Parts: sequence; C-alpha cells; structure tokens
Amino acid sequence: MITQSFLKFIIGTLLGMLLTISVQAVPVSSIPYFFRTNIMNPDGSVVDLLLIGTTVNPVQNTSAVATQGATNLVLQSDAFGELSTSLPYNPAQLGPWTITATNGSDTTTSATRNLFEVQALPFVSNINLSGTLLTPTLTWVLPVTSVPYTRIRVRVIDSATGSIVFTSFGLPTITTTFTLPSAVLQPNRVYLMRVMLEDAVGNTSAGIINRSDTRVNYSTVSTAMGSAVGVFRNGQWFLDANGNGTWEGCGTEFCFTGFGQAGDMPASGNWDGGSKSYIGVLRSGTGEWFVDLNGNRKWDGCVADGCYVGFGAPGDLPVAGDWHGTSVAKIGVFRNGQWFLDANGNGKWDGCSADLCLSFGQALDLPVAGNWNGGVPAGVGVFRAGTWYLDYNGNGKWDGCQQDGGQDLCLYGSFGQTGDLPAAGDWNGDGKAKVGVFRNGTWFLDYNGNGKWDGCDVDRCYFGSFGQQGDLPVAGKW
Repeated sequence: MITQSFLKFIIGTLLGMLLTISVQAVPVSSIPYFFRTNIMNPDGSVVDLLLIGTTVNPVQNTSAVATQGATNLVLQSDAFGELSTSLPYNPAQLGPWTITATNGSDTTTSATRNLFEVQALPFVSNINLSGTLLTPTLTWVLPVTSVPYTRIRVRVIDSATGSIVFTSFGLPTITTTFTLPSAVLQPNRVYLMRVMLEDAVGNTSAGIINRSDTRVNYSTVSTAMGSAVGVFRNGQWFLDANGNGTWEGCGTEFCFTGFGQAGDMPASGNWDGGSKSYIGVLRSGTGEWFVDLNGNRKWDGCVADGCYVGFGAPGDLPVAGDWHGTSVAKIGVFRNGQWFLDANGNGKWDGCSADLCLSFGQALDLPVAGNWNGGVPAGVGVFRAGTWYLDYNGNGKWDGCQQDGGQDLCLYGSFGQTGDLPAAGDWNGDGKAKVGVFRNGTWFLDYNGNGKWDGCDVDRCYFGSFGQQGDLPVAGKW
C-alpha cells in the first residue's frame, strides 16, 4: 500500500523534474547586422536611419539587446526570425554594437561591424508601375553617385499586415526595370513597393552595409470602368468612350473609319494583354482577320497590326477571348455549333492538338464569349432566339443547365428575344462577364448579372442613343 507521504514525495519529485526541464536553456545562435538605411516614403518625406538587429535561432523565447556604451536598445521581433530596432542616424553611434541574445540561461554575445566612412546612398527616382494589375512592371531612374552599391532589390510589403510578401534576388546595378512574377499580388489589396540600392556582401542581412530605400504605394483594387458599348457600320466604328451609353459626338466618343470595310464582322479584345480593348474584324467572305494590335484605331499595315490568313472560312462568325488564362485576348471562329479557337495566340490554325476545337451550340446560334464565373479564362456561349447557353465552368463542353443539376448556365427567355444580336461584357466592373442584347439601335444590358431582365432601373437600357438599325454590336473597355 502506498502511503500518503510517499505519494507526496513522488509528486514533488515529478514537479521538480518538470520545473528543471522547463528552465533548461536552449542553445541560441545570433548573426548580427548593422547598416545605414536612407528611406524615402511615398509622401516624399525622407528619414536616415541606423538599423541594428540579429537573426536568431530559435526565435521562440529568445530576446536580444544591443549595447553601445551607456545605450541599451531592446530588439523587437518582426516575426520573420529577426530581432531588430532602428534609430535616427547619429555620427556618434557608428561604431560596433554588442548584441546579447538570450534563451533561458543560454546567452550568446556578438559584435556588429562599424559604419565609419559610410555615406548615405541616394534614391532612385521616377518609380512607375504599368502593365497588368497583378503583375505590374516597375521602372525607375538610377541616381548619379560615387557612393558604392553592389545590387538592386525589389521588395513588396502588404500594407495591411506589414509583412514582406516578396523580395527579388539581387539585380545588376544597371537595372532599371523589373516585372513582378505571378501569385505575388492579390486583388483588392494595397501594397508598399520598395526599390532598394544596397552595398552588401552575400545574400543575408548580415552582409548589408548601406541601403537607400525608395517607396511607393500600389493598389490592386480595380478602379476600371465596366465594359462599354459600340457599333460597327460598314467600315465605320462608333465606340462609347466615356461609357455612359449616350452618343455625344465624335469629339467625346471614338468614331473612325479605315479599319475594316462593308461586309466585315467586328470583334474586340485586349490583344496586347493590357487593360484596354482594341478592335478587329473578320472578313468572313475570305476568312481573313485584321487586328488593331497597337490600339491606335488605325490600320497600320500587317507589320504594326495583325493580319491572319487561314483562321476561319467563309460564313464563320468571329469571337475573341482569353482562352488559356494568359490575360491576352486571342481570335476564334464559330461555325454551326463548332468552335475553333487560337489557343496559342499565333494567329494561325495549328490543328486541334495545338489549338482548341469545341462543340458547343448548334447551327444558327450566335456566339459570345466571356469569363462567366469571374475567372481568368474566357468561356464560350451561344444565344438562340432569346435563350442563352453559357459554358460556366469553362471546360468547353455542354454540362447541362444548373437548374437541372448541371454545371452550365441556361437563361430561358429571360434576357432578349428572337432577332436580337448578343453582346457580352463586364457592365458593372465587378470582374465577371454578363449578357446583353442589341435590338435595332437599342441596348439592354444585364447590369446586375443575375441573368434576368429587371427593368431599366436595375439593368441598363440605351434607347436609340448608341447605334441604329443594321449596326453590328461590340463591347469593350475602350
């Protein structure tokens, strides 16, 4: 029988062992750094700092202090395996600092370099971001300076969390442009873009001696207008430049000739991968395409613009869309229920193994294309005498109506009627394509995207204000 006193002894011993284990020191390593960083904020204000820190292992339960003379600075964790702090540039504090890192009873002491003779690096200037919203290209102008630097890096900070989401490898010192890779930026966020000139040895923080850090804000919240309407009339184009659905004359709207001729059929797309839509025509009698690649709304010949022969046949109907999610529109044709899409974007028909051959719809249907589900690739669709069949999941096959348990969209007589001409566009700017019809000079657009006609107060009606009977409709972000 175990006595009460013996139980107390056992419990006390176990508690003592646990306490001994809990206070055991974990060996800690510390790699200190100390460099000068000259920062220009997005508002143009400038601050010249000394950055002191250490990369520690383990991070958990490790603390660190930087000491120089009578000055002691507690280093704060940045959640990235580093403890650091900064102070305004002071020429009296450029000598080595002692970093003391502690974990339990284990202590590691190390010294930083000194920064005597390190002059402030000047900033890059004229930082500009252009191109697509989520993979923009940064450009900048380098300073003329005798202060040395060994590399350039681009860093991206999520402004909401303060976390680093991307840092480039060291770029050559003559670099003046950099395109962010995909998957770095997310929609509807605000970022701090930093272009950093650095004098450094190696690729770690410990190797940095000097840095200039030029910062600009960048938003991925789309402020682009929704798609606007337009018409093609026997070689003439009339495009609603301000997107209000009202014809306000050639001084306000885009109206031009010289791109296409009577009998051509219009198409539009962002042929260059930008945010704007450019025009194009299919000469359906011959199967020839003419595409305004440079977006100046003029025909500049086959070198500057696109001439594609052999993609289509007499009687085909033109379509355009981003068939593979590359953010660049490509051509295609619809032929009695068959689709032939230029998947690789070279303007040539390369057969069904390289390009896309789909069966969706039937003879006499009218084709449309758009990102019905809000994704990047465009899906196909057809309009049949007041009914729409849209490839919602984008797999190029008919998978049945959603209301019958299928995956695609069927809009039965809810938007448009026999004799209407179909159009598709992101009318409200939310990133999803929606249906619309053109009826002898009048437009009806499904503005809220529910696939039903909800009247002119909810949806959009342009009564004879943009186009006339006999015109062919187009839509885009002009």
